[in-house]
Amino acid sequence: MATKRTRSTTQAIPLPNMPLSQDGPARICAVGVGGGGSNAIMRMMRARPVPGVSYACVNTDLKALGQADGANVVHIGENLTRGLGAGGDPDMGARAAGESKQELKKIINGADLVFLAIGMGGGTGTGAAPIVADMARQAGALVVAVATTPFSFEGARRLETAHSGITELTSHVDNLIVIHNDRLLSLFEGKTSMEEALRAADDAVMLGVLSVAELVNLPGEINVDLADVKAIMKVPGKAMMAIGEARGKG
Repeated sequence: MATKRTRSTTQAIPLPNMPLSQDGPARICAVGVGGGGSNAIMRMMRARPVPGVSYACVNTDLKALGQADGANVVHIGENLTRGLGAGGDPDMGARAAGESKQELKKIINGADLVFLAIGMGGGTGTGAAPIVADMARQAGALVVAVATTPFSFEGARRLETAHSGITELTSHVDNLIVIHNDRLLSLFEGKTSMEEALRAADDAVMLGVLSVAELVNLPGEINVDLADVKAIMKVPGKAMMAIGEARGKG
């Protein structure tokens, strides 16, 4: 039986053309690259939207992009992968991003700060993230990546791919925050399901991006602006992230 092939209708939508202002919010673009990164972006959108932040999902997997409701979506490598993903091959992910540079430019042009969320170890996130990062830096944005490493149970090959990808990505971003999924899993003391463990990894990426975005764009007792963040994040290398939450009177 012959099957009918449909062409992707997903498209990149450029950031709003907001005027630069000392008093206005910084223009922040949070981009999920690959399946893991896109999942984190979707959780972030549902959690608590932040003023001045636009959200985008970049993937070779057309089916996965169909679940990215409300985000700008870019289907990269449409001719190369035909919507079927990168097959765990970072080289394929990089080539897919190279094929779709014009579409990628539309979601990052005009941004002051670009966050990349990546689940390392797969083909699209690992391979495409350095390409997206380079484009964002060339457009004048500060680029901060939040990347997760695979759980040990995902296999040695995926772990090796992730470690190689992190080494490569370091030279393409202004700052890199690495979240080790095995360390997250140890917090549960073996009393969690795989689904809950994956959700915890997504939440860690989400909180990393949200914490900086809210710090810059929402008022607080001690106000911090984009220039302050740039001064810190422009120091090259890996960063550490700590998040605390408290409740009570006063």
